[in-house]
Amino acid sequence: MTGLDLVQLTSAHAAALPDDAIGLIALGAIEQHGPHLPLGTDMLLAQELARRVAESSSRPFVIAPAPGASLSQHHLSFAGTVTLDEETLRGHLDALVAAYTRMGLDQVAIFSAHGGNFSFLESYGRAQPNVLAFSDRRRFFAVATEAAREVGLDVPATDEHAGVIETSQALAVFPTLVGDHQDAQGLVEPFDGWEEKMFHDGLAAVSPNGVLGDPRAATAVAGEHINDALANMLIKWIEERLAIR
Repeated sequence: MTGLDLVQLTSAHAAALPDDAIGLIALGAIEQHGPHLPLGTDMLLAQELARRVAESSSRPFVIAPAPGASLSQHHLSFAGTVTLDEETLRGHLDALVAAYTRMGLDQVAIFSAHGGNFSFLESYGRAQPNVLAFSDRRRFFAVATEAAREVGLDVPATDEHAGVIETSQALAVFPTLVGDHQDAQGLVEPFDGWEEKMFHDGLAAVSPNGVLGDPRAATAVAGEHINDALANMLIKWIEERLAIR
């Protein structure tokens, strides 16, 4: 089933949605993605995953426009990064959830294609009884990594940002926006506490070019497989939580 884009609905259509419709919010970010990927990479990938989730479900989804920016404090030393504070992001999500409720949708799912949002989503989901918030960052990256390895990619343990996984996803979705990535190798050898240092001191403290991983072997074929794997994981999570058969 194809998802319904909230911004394209008329008010009359929004007032007459199917009883089993589910609200869907896909968070991204506006932040640096190394020397080769656009600032809106996470936003564009989130939108694509939301589309695939909706198409693979038997239930109708109403997909909201998420705020382009989110929690990107650890990228601020790189030009072009936009970040929100948690209060602002929470307010935006509250407004979307309230709008869904007024439309008669009592089930809302939120996920993120940006790693910096996962901790926030854990607390947000606990505070909203009618909201499913996917907050398992480790699972998200594990599914992407496994899918990449299934098609033969060598994935470093650090490959979490603008590396071979995300560059492959980008090549599958918006190839004309992907720049030369043959000299874009970033942090590939993990060290104790590297993730904690990244979030505390900023990504530039662990990778001067803003890349975590090595994008050089990225392919669109791998990206298609990764995107499908993530979308399948997300729809299964939603269906299990909502007991959809």
